[in-house]
Formats: sequence, structure tokens, C-alpha cells
Amino acid sequence: MSKISHYWTIVRLNAAGQIKIVEIPAAYQLLQQHFPDSEPDEAGDPLIQARLLALLQSEPSEPTAALCLRCFISHQIVQICTSLQSQFGDYYGFTLQDLLPYVLTDTGKLPASADCLAQQILQSFQPDASSLATWTARLVRQHRELRRFPAKKLPKLLAYL
Repeated sequence: MSKISHYWTIVRLNAAGQIKIVEIPAAYQLLQQHFPDSEPDEAGDPLIQARLLALLQSEPSEPTAALCLRCFISHQIVQICTSLQSQFGDYYGFTLQDLLPYVLTDTGKLPASADCLAQQILQSFQPDASSLATWTARLVRQHRELRRFPAKKLPKLLAYL
């Protein structure tokens, strides 16, 4: 079961480094246009993602489909970093807010910047090879900026990533 709002809300960091969930009206409108009223809450992530990817491929000039997928990726990034923090944070002395600035770099603007991790994940995603959630987890855990996290805080964590 999907949480459809993850496709029209993006997770960003505010100036204080705190998580902020921002609604993207264009993404919301696109989802409303391509999913009947009763369907979105019942649709799973694979169905939603397949439709958005098909739309992106059939209409490359429609960047909003990519933005919807970047929104989903932003929620996944927070989930992955939350998992890393719960597994290793107490022991190595870091918080979720220490990790997120390295990987939660999407501003939600069109077009996405070249250094936006969510855009890099989306561009390299192969739907026949894995799910978008799995691919996101893999690339976040392998992200060079996250791996450069100060060695004082994470001396052995990199061995687990």
C-alpha cells in the first residue's frame, strides 16, 4: 500500500537543518489528473511509479512526473537515514540531522540541479533491475558525501554501509 502524498510532498531541510515537508501543487495536480479519485490510496508504489515513469518517457518535456518521483525519493532518503541513525547513532554519537545535509539535497524546483542526489537516483534507476526504494537505499548508503562523514563520529560505520 502506498502513501500517495509521498509523491506530491517533498522533504527538505529548513535553514536550521530541521526536516520540513513541503507540498508541491504541480505534483499534486499531476497525480489527480492521472489517478481516479478512488485509486491512489489503493495503488501500490510499483503501479504509481510505473505510470509516472511511462509519463516521463512519453512526454520528456513534462518534468512534473520526475518531480513526483523525486518527492518519493526524498521520503525514502529520510527513512534510510533514520534507519542508519537508529542502528548506529547512539553508539557513534550522531543524529539524523547530522546525516541529512549530505543526502537530502533536493529543493523541489524544476529543473532539478545536477548535484541533487534524488535526480541522480532517478536518472540511474532501472525499473527492471530493482524497485525505486531499493535503488534509493543502495545509492544513499554508497553516497560519497555520506561516506565522507567526519571520521571522528563514524570510525567503523562505513564498514556496515
